[in-house]
Amino acid sequence: MRRFLCFVAIATLTLLCSTAQGTKQKRVVGGRTAAYLYVRHLAYIQIITNNGFYYTCTGSVVARRWILTAAHCVDAYGTGDDADKKKTHVYIGSKLTIPDESERRYFLEDIFLQKKFQSDLNDFRNDVAMLKLKDDIVEHKYHPVRIGTAPVQGSTVIAAGYGSVDEDGTRAVEAMETNVVTQNFSTCSQREINSIRQTLDNRVQVCIIRLFMTVGDGDGDSGGPLFRVNEEGKVIQFASTSFSTKGCAEPGGVAWYARLWSYRRAISKLIRGDTNSSFRRMAAVNADTKTSEGEASWRHKPTRIGVRLDLKRMRDRASEEDDVEASPEEEAYA
Repeated sequence: MRRFLCFVAIATLTLLCSTAQGTKQKRVVGGRTAAYLYVRHLAYIQIITNNGFYYTCTGSVVARRWILTAAHCVDAYGTGDDADKKKTHVYIGSKLTIPDESERRYFLEDIFLQKKFQSDLNDFRNDVAMLKLKDDIVEHKYHPVRIGTAPVQGSTVIAAGYGSVDEDGTRAVEAMETNVVTQNFSTCSQREINSIRQTLDNRVQVCIIRLFMTVGDGDGDSGGPLFRVNEEGKVIQFASTSFSTKGCAEPGGVAWYARLWSYRRAISKLIRGDTNSSFRRMAAVNADTKTSEGEASWRHKPTRIGVRLDLKRMRDRASEEDDVEASPEEEAYA
């Protein structure tokens, strides 16, 4: 029970609540089919774990062989059931969640986690991972996104990703997008219980508060981007989907995102091959924990989808504002 709190991680734009009947294709309420302007930057990540379980996350293209996503998408919190580097694969700029046979699959060469990310369900700071692909992304699919600062509070921004369209786990058939509004960090944190609040950090996280049931991130979008469009019409990614302590689209719930400006230098160093980057290679799993060859390798593990925190357990264990520009303290994460 980990892949995320609500696992806005596996997040899918729960904004989505479907109103379809029978066999009619389900439509999204509060969300819409993602525009090419955003889809071209997306990575659809199909993860197979060391023990053979399967789930999906969203990421974004940041360099020719690099995908940015959430650390909790690939890290198994000390259980050994991490993403299998040999089987996990990525589709670039795919409009559909069941890619056409002509779509190329990109396999991984390596996985890197932000060094300060904790394999602990009680702490989702530094929830950032970088996936290195074995091959360069082909030219016509290569649209790296720019990483920039967060907009001022109260700004309308775009959340995008792949995944389920409702709390029951119904899968979307296309990449989706929705408008959300950035919120004051203090306002968001005051809505959380003390044990959660103690782990929040304005330097590395941003948030939104869902005002309506039909707006938010849901199952499948973990690691997916928050975009803004600058004055020149350029798409900027300033955050990636991390977690929520309520249902993915529950009104009044807070959705938390990793503030990417805090990691921009570390990401740049890693891409350049600088060993001083604040990312660490994800350790290989012990071979004894892996599924035997005779076992099925494409099983779904329901607990990875729509996972929520055990708030009672966290209560028992419990003992400002957003800056547009990076603060000096943020350099510690570079």
